[in-house]
Amino acid sequence: MAPKIDRKNLKNMTVHEGEPLYFDVKIIGEPPPDVTWLLNGKSIPESSHRRVENIPYNTKFFNDATERKDSGTLKITAVNKYGSDMVEIEINVLGKNRLENPIPSVWFCS
Repeated sequence: MAPKIDRKNLKNMTVHEGEPLYFDVKIIGEPPPDVTWLLNGKSIPESSHRRVENIPYNTKFFNDATERKDSGTLKITAVNKYGSDMVEIEINVLGKNRLENPIPSVWFCS
């Protein structure tokens, strides 16, 4: 059976820098598909805060501390001898809001 990625939990995401990002994805297919994750067309290097876990019929992506450079297209591909399936998700990582209480941009003096 050709692979099929369950898209139920996959949607475009916007997070602030430092916030976690997590995807838990079910995948069907026989034999169990090989799964790859790419960010902007490149393999995702694993680190202390970023990892991928693949087990038969399930794949997970963890990013415990997002950075601006994590913005872009996250692509998941599942392949076995009967075919393939692919899904893309747009990730937007916004900069940290450094001002808790913004200073007004106009001041009036008397």
